[in-house]
Amino acid sequence: MPKAGRTAGCKAVVPVFQATGQPAESCAVDSRTSLDAATSWHMLDTAKRIIIKLCDAAVTLPSMIKKHLPTTLRCRASSRAYILALSIMLGACGSPLPQPPAADQASAAPAPAAQTSAMPQHQAATALAIDDAASQITIIVRRGGLLARLGHDHLVLVKNLQGSVDPRSQRARLQFRLDEMEVDPAALRLAAGLQPQPSAEAIAGTRRNMLTRTLDAEHYPLVQLQAERQGEELALQITLHGVTRKLRVPATIISDGHKVQAEGSFTILQSDYGITPFAVMGGALAVQDQLELHYHLLAHE
Repeated sequence: MPKAGRTAGCKAVVPVFQATGQPAESCAVDSRTSLDAATSWHMLDTAKRIIIKLCDAAVTLPSMIKKHLPTTLRCRASSRAYILALSIMLGACGSPLPQPPAADQASAAPAPAAQTSAMPQHQAATALAIDDAASQITIIVRRGGLLARLGHDHLVLVKNLQGSVDPRSQRARLQFRLDEMEVDPAALRLAAGLQPQPSAEAIAGTRRNMLTRTLDAEHYPLVQLQAERQGEELALQITLHGVTRKLRVPATIISDGHKVQAEGSFTILQSDYGITPFAVMGGALAVQDQLELHYHLLAHE
């Protein structure tokens, strides 16, 4: 509060309820002499009289301590508890700090709604995206039949692989389109030991027969895979040609929470997915039922 003068004309006032703690006694006074009968000076306890006198600026602190505090309390005035008590009483002479409205108090604390909404963002951030450029799935199709020596083994490369890996649940979802696969890329055929390289015409004919006569890619364009790590294996679910099959495949997996690498090889049978392997001349030249799949996958933030 502003400094009060020591003269009778001092206009500094203090509401009685600040001194007494009684909200009903709300009249303002210049000094203890202006208290009405309902709030007689002698009816106030020691602490409240000290507060009013301080606000009235009628006495000094040493004189109040000497006059109003018991001897035992003066002797222990250096104690932390009594220093704190005096600080509280002195603070009552100033203008009381306004209580913040409930809305402000609530905004000062972290809002539960904000914490809740942050969780889905955090979960989304932990999903690792498949890096198609650094991943590779290849399928080797072997020739069969009595005239197998007249045909070629083929290598099919999956392109535009999409999906994500959740390192917390150790699950992954992947998919690719059959009509985006590439047949017999030369570098990969050479690396896989497949020789000789077919002609461009032979490759185009193989791709056409694969998509139309074997896989029916027009009606079943997508291959979808779901995988869950189980020790050193993957519990794999493959949906191909409208049929879903489950199998367990070996896997070498390296994960640090920011990226996941997985690689391995396994085989499937076309007939398990309702596919009839391609054949000509009554099966004398045919494609084997078994397909060899090799994968190397990388997912990262």
